[in-house]
Amino acid sequence: MEIRLVLIVFICLYITGCTLGLRSSSDIVRWSPEFAEKNILLLVFVSPRYPKELFDQNVAGHVIVDFTIQKDGAVDRNSIRVINSMPEKVFDAAAVRAASLLKYKPVKINGEIKTVTGVKMRYAFTLKK
Repeated sequence: MEIRLVLIVFICLYITGCTLGLRSSSDIVRWSPEFAEKNILLLVFVSPRYPKELFDQNVAGHVIVDFTIQKDGAVDRNSIRVINSMPEKVFDAAAVRAASLLKYKPVKINGEIKTVTGVKMRYAFTLKK
C-alpha cells in the first residue's frame, strides 16, 4: 500500500466577509482570493504526517485550517484553527502541526509589509492501494 498525501494548495474561498480591506490596524489586511493570487507566496511547505494507526485502518480524509500570516511570513501558531475536517477531529492535530511550519514571503502592499488574516489551507489525507 502506498501513502499518497496530497496537498491542495488552493486557498479556499472565505464564504462571508472576504474582501480585501484594512481592519482596525493599518498593518492588517483580510485575505481574499483576488488578493491571494497576486500577493501570497508559499516559500516553505511541510507535509503533515499521516498517523500510522489511521493509515493501518485505511482511514482517509481532509482538514481545512484558517490562520494568520505574520509580517515576517511565519504563520501565527496561536491563530491556527480547524474550520472543517472529515472525519471530524481525526486528522486535525497533524494538519495544525503542519500549518504551524508553513512559511510565506512577507506580504507587501503599497511598499508596506502587512499581516494577513483569514488565510486557508486544505490538507487531503488519501490512500492509494
